[in-house]
Amino acid sequence: MDYIFKKLQIQAPTKEAHDTLVGACLFKLGSGLILAWGSINLYFYSYFFEIEEGFQMKKASVTFGLMMLFLGFGSVVSVQLAEKFGFERIIRGCGILYIVSIYLCVFMKTFNQFALFYLLIGCTAFTISAIPILNCVWSHFDQNQSGKVSGLSFFCLSLSTIVTIFLFTAIINPDNSSPTITKKEGDQEIKIFDEHISSRFQLTMIIINTIQAIFLIPGSLKITKKIITGSQQDESSSRIQELQFVQQNSQHSPNQQYDYKIEEDDENVQNQISLDKNKSNDKQQLNKNKEKSDQSTRTSGIVESQYYPPLKQSIFTEPFMMIYLTGILNALYIAFLSMNFKVYASTKINDDYFLTFILIVNQILGGVANLTFGHIIDRFCYKKCLLIIQVVIGLFAATIPLISTSKPLLLIWYVTIGMVSNGLQTIMGPIFIKIFGIDTGSKLLPIKATSFFAAVIIVQMVNYLVFTYMTYDSAITCLGIIIFLGFALLARLKTSYTWSPPQ
Repeated sequence: MDYIFKKLQIQAPTKEAHDTLVGACLFKLGSGLILAWGSINLYFYSYFFEIEEGFQMKKASVTFGLMMLFLGFGSVVSVQLAEKFGFERIIRGCGILYIVSIYLCVFMKTFNQFALFYLLIGCTAFTISAIPILNCVWSHFDQNQSGKVSGLSFFCLSLSTIVTIFLFTAIINPDNSSPTITKKEGDQEIKIFDEHISSRFQLTMIIINTIQAIFLIPGSLKITKKIITGSQQDESSSRIQELQFVQQNSQHSPNQQYDYKIEEDDENVQNQISLDKNKSNDKQQLNKNKEKSDQSTRTSGIVESQYYPPLKQSIFTEPFMMIYLTGILNALYIAFLSMNFKVYASTKINDDYFLTFILIVNQILGGVANLTFGHIIDRFCYKKCLLIIQVVIGLFAATIPLISTSKPLLLIWYVTIGMVSNGLQTIMGPIFIKIFGIDTGSKLLPIKATSFFAAVIIVQMVNYLVFTYMTYDSAITCLGIIIFLGFALLARLKTSYTWSPPQ
């Protein structure tokens, strides 16, 4: 892990900072089953078609949507819960709850029971821990490294998802069997796997979750929150001033520090004048060093001297509202496609291993995008980044039905959308920190995350319509076109914001 830190030029200022970042990476490496849902849910559906009489995917979509309400609520209150009960307790408790709930969901006999443990308890626990983990990492590092450490954290989550998709597919479908059973709901035909594949579902879930626990539990134990009190801040600032003053004066010889000009006729007078002069110079130098220290302290993120609006006021500011609404528009498409990819793509290309290959490549390059975009947002204007991302997602999203029967084009289109959307997820935290400061910005991030959950709830309604009145192609095209509305919203953003305290 130290090798990766060195390559990414991430400098951990303390051992606690190093351990916290390592712990966050381990936690994310043990959470891949969350993001793998859209890649493996066809196996879930095949299993419940087999064991639950009267199972329908449109009813499962309604259940899924209702559960998302709790995930959204958990995301909103995550930081507040962590501040009340302790960041370490919330992270460790949620980590254990997540692992236990995944084990229990395996033995449920209906999809609603399965969703209770997998989605309501397991995924909500993960959601509650997600932002506090980033908050703990940010507390140990300078603001100008927030993009890098965020990118590394999301990269580990992507890497975990890659391994999860690969292992899940290899265990449950080792012979690359294709879905052969056709089910029809409304105008949409769905292909599912037979009993030979679905019978391996429980064993596969147990193996995957055990591997997750090996990473997640130790990782949760290494994460700590750095808390700096006011007295520590004052002491740190004073110490910096003292060290800078000593360093400045140590560069001169004693004769240069005190320029005594001695003359035989008036030695005492000249000495006094020289001493007074140098005392004045020393005082001026100390004031300059104090100013430099204050500036250095602000830069390092120890103290935020610039005024930022409080949380409740920030929610109703134009930049947050524009980003939030755009987040809903993007998430409508991204959630719909990612959650239905194998179900949709299997009707176009009947090759389970190739579709799995697309998903793995998407996660690999998505992880690279997490790291890359983390560097980009630390160096370039966030408004330009957001506008470019919006155009790319919109163009590829609206046209994917036109190329969905071509293997190479489907690979390129899906991976491009995945890379850019992963990068967008990575830069949200650093953008909020730049606009609203680290304290308010970190609290706004889980609120912004509710845009995704709101979109997922709407997506379940779209799924219901797909299985009743529409087709996947028409739904994907409509949602892709809607993304361009986000460009108009983001164009209203400023390149920087300076907030004034209320008079």
